[in-house]
Amino acid sequence: QWDEQLDPRLNAKQKEAILAITTPLSINLPPVLIIGPYGTGKTFTLAQAVKHILKQPETR
Repeated sequence: QWDEQLDPRLNAKQKEAILAITTPLSINLPPVLIIGPYGTGKTFTLAQAVKHILKQPETR
């Protein structure tokens, strides 16, 4: 399962954002906008999404 590969510190909304970010472009989703006050984990969430993408064999 994809979320077993994610950092356990991520909350449900962060996992939802990562799923939206990492969904293949062939699936038609609206653009993703990550907003929130400082210290809420925006950068951490994006870093985890990038890490997840780079771990996929087809991205090498």
